[in-house]
Amino acid sequence: MEEIIKKTVIFLVAVVFTFSFLCINCKNNAIFIGIAMPENHALRWIKDGNSLKVEAELRGYRAQVQWADGDQLVQNQQIEDFLKQGAKALIIGNNNDGVCPAIEAANRENIVIIAYDRIIQGTSDYGFFITFNNYKVGQLQGQSIIDGTNLNEASSEAPLYITLFAGSSTDANANFFFQAQWMSFFRTSKEGHL
Repeated sequence: MEEIIKKTVIFLVAVVFTFSFLCINCKNNAIFIGIAMPENHALRWIKDGNSLKVEAELRGYRAQVQWADGDQLVQNQQIEDFLKQGAKALIIGNNNDGVCPAIEAANRENIVIIAYDRIIQGTSDYGFFITFNNYKVGQLQGQSIIDGTNLNEASSEAPLYITLFAGSSTDANANFFFQAQWMSFFRTSKEGHL
């Protein structure tokens, strides 16, 4: 998983690099990239934000990362602040479609907008979407549950009960994860273990 994250970060910075022509009259010829992460409750978002910032700076960009603490209004304000600071590109891992007004405002200013990890539902005013192979992530999650619960040892005499949840309706990735997890469980159910 760490390798997937590293490759994604490198690819993401490469995409931003292709837009270096946007830097006209930039201080020190460095494009400013605003990185808006949805929350700081999960270590994953902290690591992603910090990794994106480090990778951008290693390539000569100025970058700042902000975490919205799970609050879309806070994230919208952070995006507005990035624009006031002269951001030429935004990398946004959004909380929900409440981010659309901020995306639309940035698009009107011809800012390069990259949706990170989550599709921004409710608008098409962004140019790029970069994510992981969410179906594969779901398969790995499903296999982890199978292995962790010893599901293959279950039988009618020693059943295992599992309650599955599809995830938040505001998370566009949840469906990918759930479908892949369910396929893992479906194989197990066909073998008579579930």
